[in-house]
Amino acid sequence: MLGRRTFPLLDQLAEDGVEFTRTRTDFLAVAQDPRAAEAYLGSLDPLRQAGFDLPATVLGGDELREVEPALSGRVRAGVLLRDHVQTEPDSLVAGLTAHLRAEGVRVDEGVAVTGVSARGGEVEAVTTTAGERRVGALVIATGAKAGALATRLGRRLPVVGGRGYSFDVPAERLPHASTLLLDAHVACAPMGGRLRVSGGMDFRRGPARPVPERIDAITRGAAPMVVGVDWTDRRHAWAGDRPLAPDGLPVVDRVPGYANAYLATGYSMLGLTLSGPAAEALATFLVDGCAPRSWSPSVPTASAPGDTLPKRTDHVGGTGDRATGRRGGAPGAHASATPLTGTRDAMRAHRHPE
Repeated sequence: MLGRRTFPLLDQLAEDGVEFTRTRTDFLAVAQDPRAAEAYLGSLDPLRQAGFDLPATVLGGDELREVEPALSGRVRAGVLLRDHVQTEPDSLVAGLTAHLRAEGVRVDEGVAVTGVSARGGEVEAVTTTAGERRVGALVIATGAKAGALATRLGRRLPVVGGRGYSFDVPAERLPHASTLLLDAHVACAPMGGRLRVSGGMDFRRGPARPVPERIDAITRGAAPMVVGVDWTDRRHAWAGDRPLAPDGLPVVDRVPGYANAYLATGYSMLGLTLSGPAAEALATFLVDGCAPRSWSPSVPTASAPGDTLPKRTDHVGGTGDRATGRRGGAPGAHASATPLTGTRDAMRAHRHPE
């Protein structure tokens, strides 16, 4: 389970001097319809079987408002998960970049890879908009765009971008908990002194840009559930593509047919939860040549040249839940501002509200 390493790795980054924002808080999954909360609780059963410590009952609306007063009277049921960690993605990326540069690592920004040179099953160089770069190893970790680089190596990677949207709004009293609104398929979390609201799942092509109709739909879904928010003051509208594999599981492995080319993508909406543990495991693979035990069964193993994708070692249905990470064994705690439990459940939860 890759996600078991998420919290320890965040702790390690902080101990190593990486500066970034992180907050320990509660995570709530709430609904107007109690059946939605019951279904959410039931979706955690595979994690209970895996030994995670989880709540056993659904809470009522009044109990939830004691935890989070910002919830409106329409909230009638929900699930409370403790010891959630939230980090602001921009601060984590900026902190990592600064730390790496201080250690003498070269980090090029605003540079695109336009070509890959390989010979005898090994990548020798990449061509970029800033010139050619000789490489000892190539790791393709470009999210939903990973397929374009895989194509340059003669491999088709069926990872597509599931587009989501977000914006932020002011609140009279900022909610302290990260909250998933199950009926609305919308996630809310405090960030930068405002409430970040996100949702949607489009499969549009072309550059990711905010779509006013989607932003409006997310607002309509969230507004009745949270009080004290000025929904007219929407700022920082954003759109981005989450990398989705057909079975909902990450793709982290060697590119078939190449000794020194690797893939790290397909994290769906669990990017900050899974990317750190995946990077740690992949680094071990690069150095030792052996796939870490933490990879099975949620990631593939390399297959013969000519295959479309590395084959899964043990296809387990692709719930993605086994890839969540929570301190002390509780699942669903994500190092992101839009926490969700389970890749496929998350895909359902993030379909745009009508």
